[in-house]
Amino acid sequence: MYRTFFYLSKLFPIVGFIYNKVKYPRIHVEIGLFVEIITKGTFNYGKNLVIGSQSRIYINRIENRLDIGNNVNISRNCFIQPYKYIKIGNNVNIQHGVEIHGEVSIGNDVIIAEGVFMTSANHIFDREKGLTIREQDKKYSNVKPIVIEDDIWLGRNVTVLQGVTIKKGCVIGAGSVVTKDTEEYSVYVGVPAKKIKDRYS
Repeated sequence: MYRTFFYLSKLFPIVGFIYNKVKYPRIHVEIGLFVEIITKGTFNYGKNLVIGSQSRIYINRIENRLDIGNNVNISRNCFIQPYKYIKIGNNVNIQHGVEIHGEVSIGNDVIIAEGVFMTSANHIFDREKGLTIREQDKKYSNVKPIVIEDDIWLGRNVTVLQGVTIKKGCVIGAGSVVTKDTEEYSVYVGVPAKKIKDRYS
């Protein structure tokens, strides 16, 4: 049944809009191509959640969960897939084309610009000689949670890698790759991202 609605919505966008409004009446879904929400696990959300067209939310295991606070805007063509959990706080703006994968905690009053990518997992390639990367991925776990604290601005096309904590009040410049924890109220740019100044300098 679900797949029928999904494919119909590609031909007739209003079908997807009606389906989502019936299943998730408290979510404001844009009229457009189908918003795909797969919820085998737990999906909790607060007031004023907006999800843009063509966005996908995959909670595809019963043990996984997604918790979203109040006043959260998820723009079009985003992809959110928790592994164990993703937590998104209040007053968060997620612009189009953002991807969030794995174990991720996002605080309050966070701005995530277009094309940002976050993943708490990584491929294992150097643990055991003689095994392919795919075989090592199956044999060993390599997940380290990401934490995005309050009052953060991630610029366009920023990448946040596993195990990173971006401390309160930081600004990360466009195109940066964050590989290590930051200091509070600091501005970071580059590949890898490095501090260039205090936010209030």
